[in-house]
Order: sequence, then C-alpha cells, then structure tokens
Amino acid sequence: MVRLRVLGKTTFLIMRDCSGQAQCVAASEALRDLHLKSEDTLEVEGRVRLDSRAPGGCEVEIVSARVLNRASPEPAFYRLWRRLVSTP
Repeated sequence: MVRLRVLGKTTFLIMRDCSGQAQCVAASEALRDLHLKSEDTLEVEGRVRLDSRAPGGCEVEIVSARVLNRASPEPAFYRLWRRLVSTP
C-alpha cells in the first residue's frame, strides 16, 4: 500500500504492484481492526467500478482485506545510519 487516506466514514488505499497503481475504497470501520499504515503489504478482494474521480477512472470497492506483511517501523538503512552516527 502506497498511501492511506481516511476521510470520515470512507478510507482510500492506493495500492501498487508491478503493473501500476489502483485506488481501493472501503468503509473506515471495516478496516479499523487492521491498523494499517503506509507500505504494509495487503491482499485485497473486491469489485471494480467506474468512477471518473478515481485515478485511472476506476476503483476497487473492497470486500475483504488482510495484512500479509507489516511495514518496518523504520527503514533498515536508517537503523544502520543511527548506529554509525552514535559510535564514537
């Protein structure tokens, strides 16, 4: 997941894979228990619908979603950089 936008009762997820990006939409309450954050890896099932406001002219209405892998709290290179900087 590239981006997460919660707008009241509706949540928008911008998903990315090797073929490009897709906007997915669901009720915020339906996704609340997943505790999503940007760069989490998700499996999403849903229905594609035309919507001129969506990037690419269509979006996926999420029927089910599950987290496959959580994003790292901080990038590995940042942890290495902090170790190098804090070493006397």
